[in-house]
Amino acid sequence: MQDIYFISGLGADQRLFQYLRLPNVIPHFVRWITPLKDESWESYADRLSDQIPGKKLIIIGMSMGGMMAIEISKLIPTKRIILISSAKTKKEIPPYFRLLKIFQGHRWLSYKLLVRLGLLFGGWLFGTTCKADKDLLNEIIHDTDETLFRWSWHRVAHWKNMFIPGNTVHIHGNHDHMLPSLFVRADYIIQRGTHLMVVNKAEEISDLLNKILDNDAGE
Repeated sequence: MQDIYFISGLGADQRLFQYLRLPNVIPHFVRWITPLKDESWESYADRLSDQIPGKKLIIIGMSMGGMMAIEISKLIPTKRIILISSAKTKKEIPPYFRLLKIFQGHRWLSYKLLVRLGLLFGGWLFGTTCKADKDLLNEIIHDTDETLFRWSWHRVAHWKNMFIPGNTVHIHGNHDHMLPSLFVRADYIIQRGTHLMVVNKAEEISDLLNKILDNDAGE
C-alpha cells in the first residue's frame, strides 16, 4: 500500500476524487487553508506542506492543486508528482488569463455575482456531463471560501513558475475548456476528457493512475 497525497482544485475537497478506484493506495486529502493577505505562492505552499509529512512522497494534484503540488515539490523531496487537468508552468496557462491582471474582476466584483457566474458558466468550463456532475460542481462552488477564491484566481493569473520536477507525470483531457490542451504538453491525453474528467472519466483515470503507481511501487 502506498501513501498518496491528493490536492483538489480551487476550493474543492476530496469529493472530486471520490470515484477513483485505487486499491493499493492509502489516500490523504490535503485541505485548502485560508490564505493570508497578499500571500505568495511560496508562503502558502510552505504552510500547506505541513499536511504532508515525510519525504519522497507521491502527490496527485488536480487543476490548481497540481500547480500547488509543483510549488510544494520545491520545498520537500517528492517521489512523484501527478497532475490531472492542470498546468506545469506559466506557459501552460492560457493567454486570456492575463486579462485578470488588467481587469481584476475577481477582486472587485461582488462575491455573490462571482458565484452566480460560476453557476452559470461552470458546467461548460468544467465539462459536466450529467446532472450528478453538475450538482457536485454547484455544491463545491457554493462551499468555496471567498478569501481563497479571490486569492487563488489572482495567484493563477500571476503564476511565474518555469520549474518542472523531473518526476512529473501530466494527464490532460483534449476537451478541457478551463485549461485547453492546445497550451499544454501532457504525457497522457484523455480523449473527450474535460476539466472534470477525474469525476466523469474516473474509471479511465483510475486505470491510468494504477498503472503509473504500480510502476513506481516496483522501483
